[in-house]
Amino acid sequence: MSAMSPVPGGYAPETGWPLPSHMLGAAREPLRQALLLERCFEGEAARWSDALIARTRRHIGGCVAAVETSLRTELEQRAPGLPPLAEIVPASIGWAAFQRWPSLLGPDLVRHFRDRAGISLMAQNDQMAWGAVGAGPGAPPEYPSFLPSIAVETLSKLTFAQARWADAGPDETSMRPDVSAEAMERLVWVLTALLADRLARTGLMPVPDMLALADQAGRAVLSAHDEQTGPFALAALLAHQVRGQEKGMELLLWLARNHHMAALIAMMADRIDMDGAILVSTIMEAPEQLLFDLCRAADFPREVAVRLVLGRRCMSRGVEDSVLIHYADAYEHGGREDAARAIVPLRLSNAFREGLAALRDRGPVDER
Repeated sequence: MSAMSPVPGGYAPETGWPLPSHMLGAAREPLRQALLLERCFEGEAARWSDALIARTRRHIGGCVAAVETSLRTELEQRAPGLPPLAEIVPASIGWAAFQRWPSLLGPDLVRHFRDRAGISLMAQNDQMAWGAVGAGPGAPPEYPSFLPSIAVETLSKLTFAQARWADAGPDETSMRPDVSAEAMERLVWVLTALLADRLARTGLMPVPDMLALADQAGRAVLSAHDEQTGPFALAALLAHQVRGQEKGMELLLWLARNHHMAALIAMMADRIDMDGAILVSTIMEAPEQLLFDLCRAADFPREVAVRLVLGRRCMSRGVEDSVLIHYADAYEHGGREDAARAIVPLRLSNAFREGLAALRDRGPVDER
């Protein structure tokens, strides 16, 4: 365990800058990009836990395998004169390439897979943590009777979609690529480039024709992708459907006790008017005090806040248990206004946060 986490709104003494990096979105800096990739593929001394590294690799490998299969199918349909791709292009070239050159993925794509892997682990860890202290069986498995039928339908889809993320099979076994549109675009074109490069080496067709063929295959796979079937999109839809729900507190408790972490985070994003993707990454990386501030700003019950924080402990080192207990005990006494003020930097536009991050290690412009 590390020392107590810094105060989210406080100064960073070593830099003299008032906002810490997790508030500024500074993960796009080149050094942090390299560390993000290394943590997943080589980081023996990384802050990430072995469980998170393994689950992230599973999500990357599984989605890579599924997309590569789709691309191979499209290529074969468009070039019936070619021998079967299995005979001229080795299997799983995408996963093999990413293991050799992780930078091909890029930090944003790795972060996306880390976030969804983390959500699946949080649900499991929350269940184990509360079961260990005798928290009881929680709510029955049936969906809450006070939910409108449309929300029940969405929650049912989310339950099955989130269950897919708990897949712990071999890395290279296909997993449904229910990623965001941006992540899918990056994944498809990198894999298309890898397949095109390998096909070009066979000399079976002119390179310009082969490139046009690969481009058509990539576009076809992208056109068939529907990001609305993934857990993040379904969770955001659920948050919209239950906005203003009369029994909002009861729903939050039900979701927490049934380990619907994606839904809880989506409802938090909706309540504090924050971009969902930024919020998920923040929850993966931020210190515990900031997590409690986020929950307090969203007016989450104490039990829900504690479950979120305990669920996150499976992913990285955090504060000592005594500090965590102090944070939890002080939760009810904290004001929503103070918590909302503490998270203001997280609600800024990406461009503004990146501008602040760029100035982090510089002095005032007017210094001579």
